[in-house]
Amino acid sequence: MNKVIKTLLSVILLVTMLSNSLVVFADTKEFSESLQITVNMDSFDITKPYEISKQYTDEEGNIVTVGAVYRPNPDYQVVPFSTWSESYDATVGTWTSYYDGGIACSMSYDFDVDRSGSHWKISNGRNLSVHAVLSTIESKSLTINRSVSTSIYPAEIFGTTTLKVLDTPVGSAATIEAWVKTTVSDSGTLTVSGN
Repeated sequence: MNKVIKTLLSVILLVTMLSNSLVVFADTKEFSESLQITVNMDSFDITKPYEISKQYTDEEGNIVTVGAVYRPNPDYQVVPFSTWSESYDATVGTWTSYYDGGIACSMSYDFDVDRSGSHWKISNGRNLSVHAVLSTIESKSLTINRSVSTSIYPAEIFGTTTLKVLDTPVGSAATIEAWVKTTVSDSGTLTVSGN
């Protein structure tokens, strides 16, 4: 008896799902190009949420809203105030950005710079290397926050690490968030900065 009830419920569920999907397919309409939503990425701030919508009246007089919502990537790393920076003329090729603090500490990474139309592009971030004397490297990451520059925002790659200075079983003297950021602006200026 249990098998019969389970089979009957399965058939009812299947029929219900099929009939609902057929209704959806029958109701689907094509939208004209005038209903498209466009976002100007040259002035788009990827660190802030964004919503855009457009309303129109369909053939039956109903007001319909079409929209898109952007939520920032939680892994996007907002770069703190830098304590040093150097700028150079960007050229197409492979670059290495680095901080060399001598024997005490250093950080470096490689990436490629290319043109993307009238903009600059950063890609293929790799080989993040961190060295620190009398410290434990707790974590490190290399992130391309914006791969292609715009007229407002530069392309950006960001290397970061968490260091525990004089780390012992009892504790550490300090925890430091060290970083090296590289940007390439639309004007072709490559800037390396860090703390």
